[in-house]
Amino acid sequence: MSSTNGGKKEESIEEEIDEIEREVDVIEKEVDLEIARTHRLQAVVYPSLAAFVLLASYGFYLIYSLTQSMNSLASDMAMMTRSVDSNMNKISIDMRTMTHNSNVMAYATANMQRDMWSLNNNISPPLNAMNSMIPWGANNTPYYGSNGRIPYPPPRQAQPGPYTQQSPQQK
Repeated sequence: MSSTNGGKKEESIEEEIDEIEREVDVIEKEVDLEIARTHRLQAVVYPSLAAFVLLASYGFYLIYSLTQSMNSLASDMAMMTRSVDSNMNKISIDMRTMTHNSNVMAYATANMQRDMWSLNNNISPPLNAMNSMIPWGANNTPYYGSNGRIPYPPPRQAQPGPYTQQSPQQK
């Protein structure tokens, strides 16, 4: 009996060993599959990670360059503000002078228009009469010129601004 029991034990141990070996084979196949998946994933992730590091460092460089440019722009604007602020009085006086000169030119143009109107008014009737005597100059619709003088614009006084200096008489 002992030999039968010993034979059964050996068979059951061999069956268990065979089953364990099959399980080990299945596990080895799963491990091999998992290793292949991991290698494929590494082939995608590592280059992506390198590209991300490269793009992140370039983004940092761009932001750093932008802050340097903004710093330079701010200092230039401060310098320009100081320059304009110190020269604003002169700029205001020059603008007032330009306004005065523009008004003088407007009055001179109005005077030229008035003189041309007067010349046209005095010369047109005799020339129209001569025109009717010339064979090629018969004109049934005489040109009478403009409708009259353009009135002068009303004079305007320059309003003192915040940067204009008032003369001692105005104070």
